[in-house]
Amino acid sequence: MKKIISMMMVVICICGTHYNVRAEENEYIESDIILEDGFIEEIESNTGIIPNSTQVSLDWTVKANVLKRTSEFYKKQGSSIYTKIDISPAKKARIGIIQNGDVKMYYDTTTGGRKTFTIKKAGTYSVFVQNMMGSNLKAKGYYKK
Repeated sequence: MKKIISMMMVVICICGTHYNVRAEENEYIESDIILEDGFIEEIESNTGIIPNSTQVSLDWTVKANVLKRTSEFYKKQGSSIYTKIDISPAKKARIGIIQNGDVKMYYDTTTGGRKTFTIKKAGTYSVFVQNMMGSNLKAKGYYKK
C-alpha cells in the first residue's frame, strides 16, 4: 500500500510541474495569419529613424491579447534579424518577425529567449511580441537588424 501511495505522489508531482519554455528549445513557426481573432495590434512609434546596422533596445508593457510590433525596416535576402527578449512574469507569449506585412514567423515561449531569423526574401520586416494571456506582461531586450 505504501508503494502505491508513493507511486501516486510521484505521478502527481511530475504532472503538476510547470516548465518554462525558452526559445533555444524550439524552431520557429511560419503563418500567414498576422492577427488572430480577438487580438489588437499596436505599433511602437518610439523607435524613430535608426541606422541600418544597429541593435535596438525595447522595454515594452504588452497588454492582454495584444500584438505589439516595431515600425518596419528593410532587410536583404540572406541577412538576418537576431532577437533577445525576456518575458516577465512567466506568461505564454509569441516573439518573432513579420515579413512584408503578410507572413508571421515566431516561436512560443513563457520566459523569452534568443533567436536568429534568416531572411529568405528581401522586403520590409518588423519585430513583434504577442501576449497570449489575459493580463499584461513585460517584454525587455533587444533586436539586431
